[in-house]
Amino acid sequence: MSVLVEPSLFDRDAGLVLHARAGVVLTLNFVDAAGAARDVSARTLYFEIDGVARVAAANGATTAQKTVTLTRTQVQAIGVGGRKNFVLIDETSTPQELAWSGFVRVIGFSAQPS
Repeated sequence: MSVLVEPSLFDRDAGLVLHARAGVVLTLNFVDAAGAARDVSARTLYFEIDGVARVAAANGATTAQKTVTLTRTQVQAIGVGGRKNFVLIDETSTPQELAWSGFVRVIGFSAQPS
């Protein structure tokens, strides 16, 4: 299974790159090995950032999509210049399955300009 992310904030080398002054809604598109859409509408998925957040993935616009909403507070908790590991865990059955993993980086600044 592959996960494609919109908006295109993910880079294999740089990870998931977020700006500290904004939250984000990630749209995750699931495809199988042949590239066909994979129905994940009945799956229970959680996006976890090490020591920062655990967010349930909501169903998206299609059965092959899930969305993950991170608030600005959650993004800022990672820390500007910080790098944290993340996982997308499928908790539908036992044992739980790792659907995707990587790291998230925060760029920019977090304080409101005066």
